[in-house]
Amino acid sequence: EQMSQLIALASADEDSAPDGDAPAPMIEGYRELVAEFGAELADPHLAEVLVAETVGRNPDGAATLGFFAETLEPQVPRRARVAFR
Repeated sequence: EQMSQLIALASADEDSAPDGDAPAPMIEGYRELVAEFGAELADPHLAEVLVAETVGRNPDGAATLGFFAETLEPQVPRRARVAFR
């Protein structure tokens, strides 16, 4: 949940950030981390393992995982977006 909030915050900051000498946000490194993570999930087996580990046999976390994936999807390479869904 915290990671999805940071990513959502980063996207919102980009839309409203003025040009100029504004300091870079502290979460700058997360975009690269998310892109790298998402690229690895292009492998359907790894995506399946992630779902199994995060949701397991209890479907209560599925909605949260779906929100997390929806938040990250724009940040990952296009070839990995299917695995994110």
